[in-house]
Amino acid sequence: MKVKLAGGNVANRVLPIQIHDLNADDRKLVEGELGGYLRGIEFIYKELGVNRPLAPNDDEKKNLNSAKYKNQINKVANAINEIIDGLKNPDHYDKGVSEKIVEKKFSSSKNHKTKIIAGSILLVALIVTGYFIISKLVKPEVQLEKSIAVLPFKLLSDEPDKQYLADGMMDAITLHLSKIKDLRVMPRISVEQYRGTIKTSRQIGKELDVDYLLEGSFQKFGDDVKLIVQLIKSNEDRHAWANEYNIAWKDVFLAQSNVAKTIAGELHTTISPEELLLVDKIPTSDLNAYDLYMKAQDYKIDFEKTRKMSSYNKALSLYRAALEIDSVYVKVYIGLPSI
Repeated sequence: MKVKLAGGNVANRVLPIQIHDLNADDRKLVEGELGGYLRGIEFIYKELGVNRPLAPNDDEKKNLNSAKYKNQINKVANAINEIIDGLKNPDHYDKGVSEKIVEKKFSSSKNHKTKIIAGSILLVALIVTGYFIISKLVKPEVQLEKSIAVLPFKLLSDEPDKQYLADGMMDAITLHLSKIKDLRVMPRISVEQYRGTIKTSRQIGKELDVDYLLEGSFQKFGDDVKLIVQLIKSNEDRHAWANEYNIAWKDVFLAQSNVAKTIAGELHTTISPEELLLVDKIPTSDLNAYDLYMKAQDYKIDFEKTRKMSSYNKALSLYRAALEIDSVYVKVYIGLPSI
């Protein structure tokens, strides 16, 4: 975005034009996008209690900054012309400066050489001294780790046939986190080995090479759901965050995305607007189709482990049943070819 101008300044290809005074937060946002201080040309008509764009008939009026419409038009035109010139002749400024430096060098007398050398030595000494002083005062910024593994969720009830619900919750949160590019997430195949493990968080984190682990417990009773999640700093073997969600089953998708976004926030992860839309996207509008899909996934995983044809046929039947309810359920189409 930066353009070096013939006069020595650097301008943005984006020319800011202020039509009203910005508050502090808006100015900070604009300067963050531009990558520098806002030096916009003002088209602001200022009177007591007035903060609006200039208009052609404002020439005859007196205002606090004495802005004239035609003058402001001229300023914009000159600024645009200067930027165009800078784009056409990017080396113009460098060449002019180089010629001046060479000319000055040859015109300098020998009597000044001693002063220049002495001044250079003093300057270097000051820079070196300043470096050591500042390096002791300023601590380097700590690089936050952004790697996580979602461990198999536990079922709170004594109903082994409902484990697929807990696994479905684990898979959904893992998938949501995987949509965030600024976060490294371990796949389920890597964490499945820790189902029912007695290893410590420190051991698991070291083996998976991640700095955070997410543990979860799940229970569905009727139309109500209880979800407990705990974020663990693995190398310190301590809780970084935990929460309990008591929600209605119809809000299960909302809970999954909220957990993922909260974890991303705890890890100071940057989420783009596009990623946020993906995390908030609902996979299906029918919870019966979702239930059938999770059961199919459970049988599919069993088939991959045991190669039992009964598990294969059951998974295939459940996938097809889910599609009969929701024919545009994308996850089902992804699961079908892989069995």
